Amino acid sequence: MRTNPLWPILTVLIALGASTHAGAQMYQWKDQNGRTVFSDSPPPPNIPPGNIIKAPKPAPRAPAPAPTPAASADPAKAGAEGAADAPKAAAPKPPVDQAAEFRKRQAEQAEAQKKAAETAAENQRKNEQCAAYRSSLATLESGQRVRRTNDKGEPYFLEDNDRAREIERIRRDMATTKC
Repeated sequence: MRTNPLWPILTVLIALGASTHAGAQMYQWKDQNGRTVFSDSPPPPNIPPGNIIKAPKPAPRAPAPAPTPAASADPAKAGAEGAADAPKAAAPKPPVDQAAEFRKRQAEQAEAQKKAAETAAENQRKNEQCAAYRSSLATLESGQRVRRTNDKGEPYFLEDNDRAREIERIRRDMATTKC
């Protein structure tokens, strides 16, 4: 039985066609250990954009239509036309854009957490300072004898006029701190 001589050529052409199609969706990047990774899915979000060696080109996007003067003048018409344009706007983004947006959201979230931690630390410092002011004020207003130390390290007791000045200073500080 004789075989057709075109079968081997046809098989090679089919294999080449399949390999070029598969190569069109390949990603290549360096991971944290410096190894080169080849994959048909996008790199994880923790890979910096500088480590991505090869990514498929994003599909060209159609430019967004400019709003027409009639659409912006009449909100009812704009809503009806906007509903027709919604499927175009909701088209999925390429994986590279999705990864970039994900990294941007992560950075914004980290910044918000950092700001929240700073605010919490500032509130705690303020609460501790207010507690110290209240304690000092309670001691001074109780009428107990208050002992202090002068510059030479010698103890002395507050006189009534010194006590009144100290109470006034603490109340000013409390008002400034908004206790």
